[in-house]
Parts: sequence; C-alpha cells; structure tokens
Amino acid sequence: MKAWQPLKAGDIVDVISPGSSSLPEDVQLSLELLESWGLKPRLPKETFSAHPFHSNDDDIRFALLKKALTAKDSKVIWCLRGGYGANRLLPELAKLKAPAHAKLLVGYSDITSLHLYLGQKWKWTCLHGGLLETLVGGRLSPEQIEETRRVLFGEQLEVKFDLEPLNTPAKKIKKIQAPLIGGNMVVLSSTLGTKFQPKLQDHLLILEEVGERGYRIDRMFTQLEQSGVLKGCQGILLGDFLYGDEKDGTNFVKFALERFALTTKIPVFQGLQAGHGSWNRPVFLGTKSTLSHKNGEWTLSVPTRNKK
Repeated sequence: MKAWQPLKAGDIVDVISPGSSSLPEDVQLSLELLESWGLKPRLPKETFSAHPFHSNDDDIRFALLKKALTAKDSKVIWCLRGGYGANRLLPELAKLKAPAHAKLLVGYSDITSLHLYLGQKWKWTCLHGGLLETLVGGRLSPEQIEETRRVLFGEQLEVKFDLEPLNTPAKKIKKIQAPLIGGNMVVLSSTLGTKFQPKLQDHLLILEEVGERGYRIDRMFTQLEQSGVLKGCQGILLGDFLYGDEKDGTNFVKFALERFALTTKIPVFQGLQAGHGSWNRPVFLGTKSTLSHKNGEWTLSVPTRNKK
C-alpha cells in the first residue's frame, strides 16, 4: 500500500460530500472542529445543491472528488456524510490515473465504495472512521474523537480491538496477519457482479450495517457466499449491526449473524468497535494487521501505516 503522510498544524484538509447532503449547522461545526485542531479545512462553495438524493449532481460531485484526490497541497480527504451516491462516481473515477502522492480518505458507510476502489486499484490506505458529521453530532465520546486526532497526526501508531470468536474456525485461530478490507455490508454487496467487485482473498473482511432486518442480512451473506467472492478470505470481523427490528419489535439480526458464522468455514469474529453506533473507532484499511489469540483472548492490532 502507498504510504500517507500524517497531519501537522497548518495542513489543508479537503472536505468533500460524495454522497448525501448535510445541514448547514453540521457543516459549520465540522469545519470548526478541524480548525480547532490547527488544520485548514477546504470546502468548495459548490458542494451542495437541492438534489433530492445527493449533495449535488453526479458531475459536480465527481469534479470535487477529483479535485481533492489530485490536489498537491493536501494530505487528507475527509467526508462530511455518507448516505448514498459515492458508487455512482466509480465509472468516472476508473478513468483517472492514480496520483504519485497517496492521501488518506476518511469516512465510512456509503464511503465504502471509494475505500474499496482506492484500496485495490490505487493501493491507498484508507481510514474507516468517523465522518465529520459523526464527530460533531454527539454520538461519539470525546475519547474516540481524540483517538482519531492522534492517529491522523501520527501520535498513535496502532489501534487495538478485543474480539470474540463466533464459530469453531475462529476459535482455532492462533495468528493471522493480513490487510483489512470492507466496511458497509449493503455497499459491498452492491459491487457484486460489477467491475468494481473487490478481491477479498488474503484479506480480513470487516462488515457493519444499520437499519437492515435479519432476513436481509441473511440474504446478503448468502449472496456473498454464492458469488464466490469470499473464497480465500482469511476472516470476517463484525462491527455493529443496528436497528434491524421487525414491525412487531422482534429482531433477528443476531440470528442471521450466528447462522452465517455456524455454516461457513471462514473464521468469524464479533466485537469490532466500528459502525453506526456509539463506537466507531478508526480502522485502517489496507495496512497489514495482526489477529492473535493468547490466554483465551483474541486481539486485533491495526497499524496506522505499513512498516517499511
């Protein structure tokens, strides 16, 4: 993977909105947060329009994404919000040549489309972590926000997670070293059968989801299995799967997750503190991470950058 450079005071951060739109007050708070860290956020004035689905038309959103990706004076591109729309930019993105200097794209949810493409095609490290709106929206603790700042400024070189095995193959694991890939389950599933379908072999796959009922989670797992895309995957790490209640208030998401874990030969773990809930710690995609078992505990160690 190509190395990104940590931030320092005075650096420019390109702020983009490749999916859905944002409220003006959330945008202002987001810019103020970056400024409080000594950074210079750059948000083009043409970012937002009255589009019913997205922050703007496809051509405008792509032009702003391209500008951020190719700008020579910034190190980090930070997404304001997820929502829907980043996948519509992939055909035009595929026409671009990767810049010589790698950047770090920060976001999650809908941004998974861009993470998958930049990670596999451009060999960039990406950060599955808080969207700017998430950081200022009161959902995440000050400690999590501070951890995000530390990793971006190079003050913290590793993020560790305690995981729990969900099936027998996971319990047999002693040590796995592999890069992480993935993110939002619906977004990942939407790539299947397209030219943007990722290669998951020799990777640890992370998955999270929100607002999807149990049978829909089950259907996506079935699709992933039957497509063959999971062949060679070293393990699956589950983050949050939230708000999947049925109309009567029952919830079968846990059943769907456990059903998949018990029927697959791939090691499956739960407990990754990532997703749409109150925990969304920074997870670096593309860096060679270590999942190890010692004294009945499974730990995932994710470096912020690959060692030279």
